[in-house]
Amino acid sequence: MKRLSVLILVLFVLTAFAVPALASKLKIGGEVTTDVMFIKNDEHFQRNAADVTAALNSQDASRSWFCIDVPGSKLYAKWINDTGDVGMHIEIGIEGEEGQNEAVTTRYAYGWWKINDMFKLTVGQQKSLVSPYKAKGQNLGSDGKLGAGVGRDNSMSHSGLEGFGNTGADRKEAVRLDAKLGEKTTLSIEAITPNVEAGFGPWNRADEENTLPRMDIAFSTSLGAFSMIPSFSWQKFSYEWDPAAGGGQNDFSDFDAWLWSLPVMFAPGGPITVTAELNWGENIGNGSWKFGRYGYAAPNGNVDPDAQVDLINGVWQVADTEFLGFWIDLCWKVHPIAKAHFFYGMQQLTNDDRNLAANRWDNTRVAYGISVPIKVAKTFIISPEVAMYDYGENEINGLVDPLNGDLGHQTLVGVNFKIKF
Repeated sequence: MKRLSVLILVLFVLTAFAVPALASKLKIGGEVTTDVMFIKNDEHFQRNAADVTAALNSQDASRSWFCIDVPGSKLYAKWINDTGDVGMHIEIGIEGEEGQNEAVTTRYAYGWWKINDMFKLTVGQQKSLVSPYKAKGQNLGSDGKLGAGVGRDNSMSHSGLEGFGNTGADRKEAVRLDAKLGEKTTLSIEAITPNVEAGFGPWNRADEENTLPRMDIAFSTSLGAFSMIPSFSWQKFSYEWDPAAGGGQNDFSDFDAWLWSLPVMFAPGGPITVTAELNWGENIGNGSWKFGRYGYAAPNGNVDPDAQVDLINGVWQVADTEFLGFWIDLCWKVHPIAKAHFFYGMQQLTNDDRNLAANRWDNTRVAYGISVPIKVAKTFIISPEVAMYDYGENEINGLVDPLNGDLGHQTLVGVNFKIKF
């Protein structure tokens, strides 16, 4: 893997210098990010929420540690042909740390064709349309690192308030068509490869056969200082039962997952910029959306954004999981080289359609904090940050188990370094 990673990087760099004739049409860039931070999980988070093995989980003690982490680096190349109607974007991510988890991954690999002044076609691995904004003030802890020798914990991954109101625009294989309806208005439609798994929950004898793509649609518009991108995403999940399976195999064959998103931005041109997003959906854990990981260990494994199923009198019945989230980022330019970001996010998951009251649950969690990005040089940004994450309570039929219902709190304090070229 190391040799392959080195080879890819060498080819990437050689390509950048091997085409001087296209220098005016080719842009090469990259980014290195480093987190220097102090992390504290309270005892409830350690016992009921941390996504680690039981041997590492504390039963009653909090955990604090210092960490220097490089959550990921990027290299990219963007090219446009001589006539300006065809372009390409290739970007790789460089992950890992010495001795473990090294990898080179594809972040973007797509090309576009400007058909005419109105239509543009884009094909390849690209960003999805739904929930496109990001809380830029929240940066620390995107890797979910537990510390040297311990590994990673996906329940601790934070990036732009994903998992705390922000579903996060994902990068998927897709075909997209943009229609420019006006100077500041665009309608976009995207067909995305669906998330397909071998089975679902207790349906061990059913094969998932999604024959339709996930579909995204977005309407981007701007009115002076105010802009918004309302968007909708939908995916159908279909199953075919094994004829040899017994009991209820033909009683249920499909369900839907969907997500609405309303991102807005207000930038009047002064020192204040407000970015916010409202997201609402159903069964989003089953789809290919990037929504932020839950990863709760037992006994709270039922806090899950997936659809749930019950076997009632030999008949499978689906119970949809409702999702609601929002976040806001207020940016105040306090100095020519410094900004202050105040951010807040809330996310709620509810499943109250289960057959048994003991299986109906609700969870609400919030995050808030402040960061101060300081542009100390043209491409060097230092961002002190303090963020609090409240994972809420695991409510079963409206009640919280005093022994394991509190999912705890997490605190991150540190500095994010970002270097771009």
